[in-house]
Amino acid sequence: MVSQIRTVCFDLDDTLCDSENAEEGRLRRALQPLAQKLPTYLLEDLVDRALTVDPTHGRLVTLISEVGITDPAVMDEAYDIYDATVDEVQLFPEAEDVLQHLSRRFPLVLIGNGDTKEQRNKIRHLGIEKYFKHILIGQEEGAYKPDLEMYKRAFAKAGVQPDEMLFVGDRIDEDVRGPKEAGSPAVWVARGLVRSVPGAVQPDYTISSLRDLLRILEV
Repeated sequence: MVSQIRTVCFDLDDTLCDSENAEEGRLRRALQPLAQKLPTYLLEDLVDRALTVDPTHGRLVTLISEVGITDPAVMDEAYDIYDATVDEVQLFPEAEDVLQHLSRRFPLVLIGNGDTKEQRNKIRHLGIEKYFKHILIGQEEGAYKPDLEMYKRAFAKAGVQPDEMLFVGDRIDEDVRGPKEAGSPAVWVARGLVRSVPGAVQPDYTISSLRDLLRILEV
């Protein structure tokens, strides 16, 4: 299988960078002025709710929509504060070294669900754009993992067949089941906190560090 791989596609959040550990603090700072201006909303309730919403479209964006906040000034202030705290998100220690090695041999693809501004700011802050031939963001594409359309767009942009693209990510639904159903091999990055486990669809490889990719791909 490895011999036929022509490109590697990475998930962004909690695969290359530790978004989850920074998320509560970022949301708390963004939601604090909102809670102060709209006293019907308690800060702790807003933070707890934001942490439980589906992050596909971005937790802050989804929360503001769900609670029905429509004041543009209030919304913009929350978004601006959240964007300004992007420096709290850091790459996993081995991530950049692995990207450097793999990008010398393979054209790399990056897929991130979520809001365009949020994800583009994060990618810029992390300094990893230079390693990727193609970057696909859910809002820009109008498609989100695990929608089959998102994987098809990755194949088309990279100019490869499904079985020639190796997917790497931390979520079973988006980064293993979705790619496998699209016809691609998948590597599950199972770090310390496992939020999902394999069911009927199994990853081709399970790793705990991105550095294991160098062995798998014989780089």
